[in-house]
Amino acid sequence: MATDFVLWQAIADPFASRFDDHEGNIAFTIREADRSSNVVLRISREQAWAEGHQNIMGPSNAFLYFGPNNSMGHIVYGSGPVNHMATALRQHREGSTSRYFTAQNAKHYKWRYSPTRMECMDGRAPVAVWEINPDPNVHYYASLTVKPWAIAIITEIVTSLTLNRMAASLRWDY
Repeated sequence: MATDFVLWQAIADPFASRFDDHEGNIAFTIREADRSSNVVLRISREQAWAEGHQNIMGPSNAFLYFGPNNSMGHIVYGSGPVNHMATALRQHREGSTSRYFTAQNAKHYKWRYSPTRMECMDGRAPVAVWEINPDPNVHYYASLTVKPWAIAIITEIVTSLTLNRMAASLRWDY
C-alpha cells in the first residue's frame, strides 16, 4: 500500500515560500518572477524532486499574473492556455467557504477552507490536507499531505492551495 506524500511549507508567506519533502529536498518554490508593471509569481516544481516521482504529470510551472494593485488576474500552467484566477476560486453557494477548481485532467476538485486547515476533495474522497503547525518550536510552518494517486496533479494542488491562501491574504471579494 502506497503511503501519503508529505511536504513541509517552510514559511507562512504564500507569496514567497517553498515546500520540502521529508528528506529536505525542495519540491516547490513560490517566488516573484517579475514586477515590471504588475506582480507575476512563479510556482516551480523542482526537477530534482520530480524525478523521484514517476507518476507526476502536467506542467512543472504555474505562473500567476496579478492585475493592478494585486487584483485577480490570470493563471498559466506551463505554456498552456490562460485562465482567469476566478475559475480556480469558484464558489458554488453564497456564504460557503469551499472553493472549486478544475484540474487540467478536467476533474473538479474542492478546497474546504478554515483558518488553520484546508482540505482538497475529489467528491467525498480526500486528495490533500494542508495544516498549519500548532507547535512554534518545530522547523516548518505547515504541512501538505497528498494522497499517492493525487501526485499526478501535484502542481495544480500546490497552485490552487497557494492561490486560495493569497486570495484570503488579499481579502479578495470573490
